[in-house]
Amino acid sequence: MTSEREAIGALLDTYLGGGGDIFDPAERAAAKTAEAEEKTLVGEAQSAMSGPILIVNGEAIEVPSVGEWPDEVIGRQVRVTGTSGSAKMMPSPVVGADGGMSHGAAGISATLSGANWSVVD
Repeated sequence: MTSEREAIGALLDTYLGGGGDIFDPAERAAAKTAEAEEKTLVGEAQSAMSGPILIVNGEAIEVPSVGEWPDEVIGRQVRVTGTSGSAKMMPSPVVGADGGMSHGAAGISATLSGANWSVVD
């Protein structure tokens, strides 16, 4: 019991000291189970707070390796080839003592990393 309390105390000290995020182990396990594979998807280029996304059949796929879509590409159909996966793109929202909630996103996101893309004519 003492070692559990010490471990929890150490985690809280690290978090409260700004040294790390508290994570949901279920999210991390889900991220590890996704099989990475090379994929080519066609969808609409859009921007989100977390960065560039590709909308495919109503689902948002994060495309972090793009950096950001050029202005003239946003809203257009693009073909993107990359390695599929999943990742936690933003910190989870935090509820303050006053009930206010910070920005963030719960869960993990589908991703295409190492992506190459082109506009679909």
